[in-house]
Amino acid sequence: MSRFLVCEYMSSPVHVVHPHASLVEVYGGLQRWGISSLAVADEADRLVGVVSRTDLLRVGRRAVGSNHRRALLELPDVPVFQHMTDDPLTILPTATLSEAASLMWENRVHRLFVVDDGRLLGVLSVNDLVRAVGDLRITTPISQLATRPVVTVDVATPLSTATDLLAGAQVTGVVVVENEWPVGIFGQEEALDAQNLHRDTPVEDVMSFGLICFPEDTALHRAAAAAATMNVRRILSVSKRHIRGILTGLDVARVGLDLVSDVR
Repeated sequence: MSRFLVCEYMSSPVHVVHPHASLVEVYGGLQRWGISSLAVADEADRLVGVVSRTDLLRVGRRAVGSNHRRALLELPDVPVFQHMTDDPLTILPTATLSEAASLMWENRVHRLFVVDDGRLLGVLSVNDLVRAVGDLRITTPISQLATRPVVTVDVATPLSTATDLLAGAQVTGVVVVENEWPVGIFGQEEALDAQNLHRDTPVEDVMSFGLICFPEDTALHRAAAAAATMNVRRILSVSKRHIRGILTGLDVARVGLDLVSDVR
């Protein structure tokens, strides 16, 4: 029977990049593997940093600046070590998922690297924690846990405005609405994929459909299981065609594992 340890839910092997790889290579790796960050390892395979979509967006927006005639983003051909985060957060394989969720929440990160005796063993992501919350069968209604208000943009919003909102609101995705009803998500992945498009392109042209809407009385474990199966990190609590709140993968993991920790 699972004891909900990190080693039971982590993914392995870990995708890594060299400190002297270019940011363009990093973007290619994130696209290819469908992940939001890459471990940076030196010649001795020691973990020295992490580079994420957040880093790429920050650099890409800065490179374009206020020139509205240019593309949405521009990734300069510079090495990773200039923009990576040093000393990434790590956790032992024998730690509990509650400990992992607390560490992620306190530092607002979406993955932890699993290290033991200097060896990089795996990675534990928010999606892994959401899968565990589904396994816990917690019946608390999502309405009691959802964050309000929800950051939204209209389908006609220009990419430049939506991308600025991502940075200003310090979120990884905003809900795209039409007539106040959610129709998609515009997140960091979509912004990076649209980097060569004109800044005035409507967000509807590039949004994804990576969200799920559930009635606000839905049990957390059902919503979490659906999100894990569909690889979706955002759950909307809705009632009478109105958005009542949002649960991101990080929210689901934190509240779910906090609840089971309190019970035990």
